[in-house]
Formats: sequence, structure tokens, C-alpha cells
Amino acid sequence: MSAILIPGKNSDQIAAFTTTMIAGLSTEEIAALTSAQAGWLTTAQIAALTTQQVGVLNSVQIAGLTTDSVGALETADLRALKTSVIAALTTTQVRALDSAQLGALTSGQIGALSTSVIANGLTSEQIVGLTTSQAAGLNSAQVAALSTDVLAALPTADLAALATRALAGLSSAQIDALNSAQVVALTTAQAGALTSAQIAGLTTDMVQAMETADVK
Repeated sequence: MSAILIPGKNSDQIAAFTTTMIAGLSTEEIAALTSAQAGWLTTAQIAALTTQQVGVLNSVQIAGLTTDSVGALETADLRALKTSVIAALTTTQVRALDSAQLGALTSGQIGALSTSVIANGLTSEQIVGLTTSQAAGLNSAQVAALSTDVLAALPTADLAALATRALAGLSSAQIDALNSAQVVALTTAQAGALTSAQIAGLTTDMVQAMETADVK
């Protein structure tokens, strides 16, 4: 098959490709797919793509993928996506990822997620898959965009890995969403960076739960 012919393939022709045929396409042929053609790929065909093939997908093509198709991407394939492609993912597409898929992304890819997607796309079920290195890579705007439900579900090790400047940007409502175990997990540097307004958002039990060295 020639890459020149790919743009002319209709939905029925794309659907007729077996998974073996899909896996056998060259990266040039994959790169020639239009957004519509990418959207016609079945979840089985998406799962059959090789890491090299996924690596050549662009933001226009990824925009054509259905949420089911995004959810069908294997963890190794997700890691192959360019950061520009990750940045183009929509809220619904990100919601299609499970915790293992989210945890498979590189720190650079996590850093490429828009604040809108962070705020509206991440769920408390997904956030448990976040690794400490990914958490450490979140910038202040991304941390500030976390919903209270997602922040409350953030594992203690991930919370302790957040950059001090990022934690300092949390709102009083976000601070109030933390549980005692999370508060105890704060490092001395993180606790020391909390503002008086943020500390005022902690309950008495939470303040008492903080390690003595962490209290300002």
C-alpha cells in the first residue's frame, strides 16, 4: 500500500484492514492518515498499532480519535506520543485513560497537559496512578487546577513530591480538602511555605496531626 493512497481510503476500506495489516503499515502511511481516517480506526486496530507508529501521530490525528480509541492505546504507546500531541488531548479523551495509563506517561507528557484538562479531565480514580516523579513535574498552574476531589485522592507520597512553590499556590478550599494523612505527609519545606490563609483552612485536627517540625 502506498502512503499516497491512504488519504483516499474511506471508512469501509479502513475498517477492512486487519490488525495484522494495521501493524504492518509504515510510519509514513500512518502519518498520512487524515483526522477522519484516524477516527475510523477501531479499538482493535488502535491496540494493534506499534509504538513506532503511535510515535508519528500528530495533534490533528489524535483529535480525530474517539474516547474509546484513546482508551485502547497501550501504555508503551502512550509514552511514545509527542508532548504536542498530549497537549492536544481533550478533557473527554483524558477521562478515557485509566490510572495505569496515566501513570505510564512521562513527566514531560504530564507537564504538557493543559490546566483545563487537569481541572476537568482528571478523576480521583485516575490520580491514584500518578507517580512521584510525575507529581514532582506538575507546575503551579496545574496543581492549582486540581479539583478538590482529585486533590483529596492524591497519594501521600505524591503530595510530598509536589514542588513547594506549586503547593503554595493551593487555594484555601483545596487545602481544606486534604485529609490528616496527607497533611502529615507534607515535608518541612512544604509546610513552611504554607501561607497563614492556607493554614487557616486546616481543621484543628489537621493542624494537630502535622508533625511538630512542620508547624510554622
